[in-house]
Amino acid sequence: MIMLSHPLRSPDGHYLGYLGGSIYLKKQSMLSDIISLHFYKDNVSVTIVDRDGKVIFNTAPTMTRSPVNLTPQLKTYMSNNLNGSFAGRDYLVGYAGLKKSNWNIIVSTPSEVVTSMLFNTVKKISGLVLAILFFITTGVAFLSSRIAKPLEQLARLVQTNDSLTSPEKLSSIRAWYQEAYLLREAMEKRFRLVSAQFAALSDEAMTDPLTGLYNRRGFYEQLTYIKNLKNQCAIAVDIDHFKAINDRFGHSTGG
Repeated sequence: MIMLSHPLRSPDGHYLGYLGGSIYLKKQSMLSDIISLHFYKDNVSVTIVDRDGKVIFNTAPTMTRSPVNLTPQLKTYMSNNLNGSFAGRDYLVGYAGLKKSNWNIIVSTPSEVVTSMLFNTVKKISGLVLAILFFITTGVAFLSSRIAKPLEQLARLVQTNDSLTSPEKLSSIRAWYQEAYLLREAMEKRFRLVSAQFAALSDEAMTDPLTGLYNRRGFYEQLTYIKNLKNQCAIAVDIDHFKAINDRFGHSTGG
């Protein structure tokens, strides 16, 4: 039994008496219920040792009033170490000292109990962790494919030989983020510039530089274009001594 008391004094400081209460540690009480309340249930051993080195509470009633030699070295060891062994069995030990009451509280539980609890916890959360990893992996894969799709389409289009329709095909590519959009715009401008240069070189190869009229190559190119058209005709006149006519009558007359 533990006797607790507190002095009662008047407003002017005179001693009036005391308020006392007793706690029966060997019987079920509120204190014993609080001390024994652990989620490990029966696998935890709680021991309270008073200032005289006697056990005043233990989850095993037979240990009550037993002497315990708690030396300062042992208290320091229990404060700095989380495990130990007793009777050939490994335990996890927790120690705390209450300065006001000079009590020593020791909590111990077998190591295999904690290991089993951790293993059960891992089994319970493993399904959730795997589900989270699955959704994260799926999301990353989907986002990566969405990011790579415009770049892949641009790369395939560059490899094609259809230089005349490439600018129009570039415009149809959906570049939904800024980097792909800027790359598409740069490639589209480059394709249009190359197409314009190609057309200029083609016209230059099919026209006479002096008169600007189609030469023989240009004539055959136009003939291929209009041969399937109705009400169209083409006349080719091959004039000998063309240079002499130009020199005598001028380029406008020779043209």
